[in-house]
Amino acid sequence: MKEEVQAIYEHAGFTGELPIGNKIGILVIDFQLGFTDPNLSPLAGDFSVEIEKTATILTKAREKSVPIFFCTIGYENEKEGGQWIKKAPGLKVLNSNPKLMEIDPRLNRQPNEVVIVKKYASAFAGTPIVSLLTASGIDTLFVTGTTTSGCVRASVVDAIQNGFIPFVIEDAVCDRAIEPHRSNLFDMKAKYAELITTQAAVNYLNQI
Repeated sequence: MKEEVQAIYEHAGFTGELPIGNKIGILVIDFQLGFTDPNLSPLAGDFSVEIEKTATILTKAREKSVPIFFCTIGYENEKEGGQWIKKAPGLKVLNSNPKLMEIDPRLNRQPNEVVIVKKYASAFAGTPIVSLLTASGIDTLFVTGTTTSGCVRASVVDAIQNGFIPFVIEDAVCDRAIEPHRSNLFDMKAKYAELITTQAAVNYLNQI
């Protein structure tokens, strides 16, 4: 079945490849306690493996002075979530406890690393990320985080639509179920991004 689907996509012309550009930034999507600590939030899952992989990439990025950007979702008023929070009312929990917006401490966020607070799935929806990336001269994003089918995918689609080159770190993104995780990785690879492993990302950062 997988081979048949691949053949259909190739026949349709989804065969392009994106190069790594001139300057990389790391985009970590929603690895906040509201999504990573099941003891605090019903939205959360055990994403320990993916967080460990992301921490490995961040350590190397810091060593090489590669800019790091974190995203987090939070609401002072649930109306900020517009229609999305009506469709996904579980997000309302992010309005009740500011701690759920905190970046998971296992990622050891540094004071000079930007945290972008968003209200919707995409890191690009109503945030200053485009100007921040442009000001840093970044044209390529190494993307980690959660969820693959939700905020990761939305951010990747918007990244390429805004002229950035997205590379999804396939073993450092995660979802609440394996089926949407796999299907969205496949679709992003076909249409919007390249997939690489943590080790490949670290190997590339080592060359900087």
